[in-house]
Amino acid sequence: MDLSRIVPLFVVIVFTRLVASPGADGSEALDLPPAPLHYVIAGQTTVVWQYHPAFRSPYEGPRSLDHRPEDAVSHSYTLYTGVTWPRK
Repeated sequence: MDLSRIVPLFVVIVFTRLVASPGADGSEALDLPPAPLHYVIAGQTTVVWQYHPAFRSPYEGPRSLDHRPEDAVSHSYTLYTGVTWPRK
């Protein structure tokens, strides 16, 4: 298994746990500013790991699955922003 694919996944998991973790005693939630907010900044990340083990295959070619084990990791990062215009 290639460590260059595992390390980014580990970093994302650790970062997500640090940012979204509750307080030390587990009873505190994230502190949000009082409403109304005039702006929003939020983010989301998605990491998907796919794997298939080796299998017996009577076919080989460019349109066939490789019979050797394969894995892949895909990453998706999204930043959401928004602003409320002041009323007149």
